[in-house]
Amino acid sequence: MDIASIVASVIAVISAFIAIISYRKQKEISKINTNLLLLEKTQDMLYNHPELLGLHGIEKKHLDSCRVSSVEFIYILNSLYSGLAYYTISGESNIELSSYRKEFLNNTKVRKSWELIIREKMIFQGNYTKAIDCYYASL
Repeated sequence: MDIASIVASVIAVISAFIAIISYRKQKEISKINTNLLLLEKTQDMLYNHPELLGLHGIEKKHLDSCRVSSVEFIYILNSLYSGLAYYTISGESNIELSSYRKEFLNNTKVRKSWELIIREKMIFQGNYTKAIDCYYASL
């Protein structure tokens, strides 16, 4: 086998490897995108039918304990989901919350909603939730 054949074979193997990695990454992005689109639909349904919160075990007394209306709660939830989407798509493992996000988290209604309802019942656990927990722990 001559050098040109060896180089061509190595390039072909590397190209195949890159194609496999690209395919897997694209598949992951498609899963995230589909999930977020469906999540958006469910959030719209929550906004139009706040009684659906009951399917998540959230009752009016829970909202009252946070001093939020159902509309405020759904807004808070949507805002937190938008942050989750941003950091999930970016793939960042070490999340640095923006000043906008921190200001939002400083609101008493947001913090109570996070601590009493959202943290355990309404959001995926991962780096984003850890970043919010760390932020609250630092206050």
